[in-house]
Amino acid sequence: MHSNSDKQNNGQNTDIIILGGGIAGLSISHHLLNSGLESFKVYESQAQVGGLARSFRWHGIACDLAPHRLFSENKAILQELLDLVECNKISRDSEIVLSGKRISDPINIFELLKVNFPFHSFKLIFSYLRAKLTPDRELQNFDDFVKNSYGDALNDLFFKPYAEKLLGIKSHEIAAAWGTRKLRVSGFRDAIKKDTKLYFNYFYYPKSGGYGAFCQTLGERVEHKTQTQYRLEKINYIKAEKNYECFFRDTDGQLICKKSPTLVSTLPLTILLQALGHSSSLNYRKMRLVYLHVNLEKVMDQQWVYFIDPETVFNRISEFKNFYPQHAQKNTTVLCAEITSNPDCSSDEVVDELVRLDILKAADVLDIKIIDIPNAYPVFDQQYEENLASAKSILDQHPSLILLGRQAEFIHQDIDEIYAAAKDTAKKCVSIFESHGIDHT
Repeated sequence: MHSNSDKQNNGQNTDIIILGGGIAGLSISHHLLNSGLESFKVYESQAQVGGLARSFRWHGIACDLAPHRLFSENKAILQELLDLVECNKISRDSEIVLSGKRISDPINIFELLKVNFPFHSFKLIFSYLRAKLTPDRELQNFDDFVKNSYGDALNDLFFKPYAEKLLGIKSHEIAAAWGTRKLRVSGFRDAIKKDTKLYFNYFYYPKSGGYGAFCQTLGERVEHKTQTQYRLEKINYIKAEKNYECFFRDTDGQLICKKSPTLVSTLPLTILLQALGHSSSLNYRKMRLVYLHVNLEKVMDQQWVYFIDPETVFNRISEFKNFYPQHAQKNTTVLCAEITSNPDCSSDEVVDELVRLDILKAADVLDIKIIDIPNAYPVFDQQYEENLASAKSILDQHPSLILLGRQAEFIHQDIDEIYAAAKDTAKKCVSIFESHGIDHT
């Protein structure tokens, strides 16, 4: 508990408190300013804003916290984002390494049959047809979902190892509902689709500054409304005042209290619940990013390559130059390896694996940088729906506390979806202010 002497109480405050300065927090701040609402403040625990969508410059090359790309089926939202940051339209070039063979990403089912011809091809077709003819399997987990939709053979070959590497748990421990969320291949009849979230031929990427240019642009616009290096410790709700007290620890170790009738949280749901005095069994997967400064002009032609086989330590590798064609740095390049199945693995293991796969030589590596992301992916285990419902029952008692973003809402979202959701949330905040007769200009 915090005593009164611990508090620096600023008294009544009508400013909206936005917890977190990642893409979600910056997007809603941007939309609030556009709506004419000036009464808000963003609090970020890190020294810089941007969260998982920020970029940094390393050895003269703009690097992302794992590479992102912009593609949206919402043309209006896409145009708003392109108006924020000047982007190149990039032809998509990515591959999947499966059982030592390189195939297109996303998987073209006909190519998959061809490279596995003849025995495995027949097995894939037979198990798929059997699944379609007997689709009444009880869906108790992710394994059941995939087998019911695509057959045992495709599950064992592709879906199962990919899901287990990404989430770090066995496929039978993953909720069936996750099967509808983020899969690297669709059904047989969907393989010819284009211009969707899964099947797209191009994407947009900033001309300079990496993907973090979006956050940099938004962050500069709301810099006067942003307080960095404020770590949230506790939230109290003062029912008599209809106000929240948010306690932050600053870099000097001082406990700072800020009050607000409305909170927008973009923080991981477990952190928010802990600040409110509740525990949660929801889980997030840690990710380790290993950056390699390589003494080569270029290592690969693709923007990213996925590695499905369980024995390969990383999920995918990316080369930033291929997202940024006119990069000024000519003589060296940077690779990024993403690891979730063994997020404590060493950089030596990553280099050894790249050498084993004949992607580079150990002598090519000039420098190594490791960044750990503690709450990278929501884990959709078999208990997550029950745990999420329990969390929401607690938050239902807080109608003026709004969740926004992937970590806060415990769902998978891309930047365009977060930006669009932030726009709707900003309208909701304006309505709250207007319903209370508060002057928000």
